Amino acid sequence: LFPKLDFYLDRHIKKETLQAFEAGFSMGGPLNKRIVFPVYDEQDNLIGFSGRWFQEDPPNDVPKWKHITPCSQRVYNVKLAAESIRATKTVYLQESIGNSLRMHSNGIKNVLVTFGTNLSSKIINYLVANSVQKIYIALDNDEAGHEGAAKIAKKLSLFFDKVKIETIFPTKKDWFDMADDEIKAYFSDLRDKMLF
Repeated sequence: LFPKLDFYLDRHIKKETLQAFEAGFSMGGPLNKRIVFPVYDEQDNLIGFSGRWFQEDPPNDVPKWKHITPCSQRVYNVKLAAESIRATKTVYLQESIGNSLRMHSNGIKNVLVTFGTNLSSKIINYLVANSVQKIYIALDNDEAGHEGAAKIAKKLSLFFDKVKIETIFPTKKDWFDMADDEIKAYFSDLRDKMLF
């Protein structure tokens, strides 16, 4: 993997964040022309990779994201999020690696990625095993995001008291569209309301 990460650097993701996520650019193989992120399990073993097309919009026959190992078998970002989740007993569920990069760049590290609007049993098992006390469902602020958040909340309510589940949305379409100062202000307001 090569340090060609302009796609995210141009979108105000800090270099330190990309290094923490071990991101790199692939110039061959099944993830050719993708920014690649390694995937680790809860024991810190490498179990796969996810790769995003290196431009905003891929050609018509090319998926934006490609995954090696099924998303249903991952608790993505657990390597970076575990310590913060244990300390706060709080987690943010977001639907993409991009959004988790955005949060991490702004100091919010207790983020797990759902890869869409389906919540895997693997993530639920992790939340239960770690006695998480507050779960924020933080998907995109569009129709699919609202429907997905309702579906995830319903699934979580089978395992957690409803007071532990909160749905929040970005002030724009997704967290990636918000500027750093907007994200900081948003989460500062959450802290002030004691929902954090």
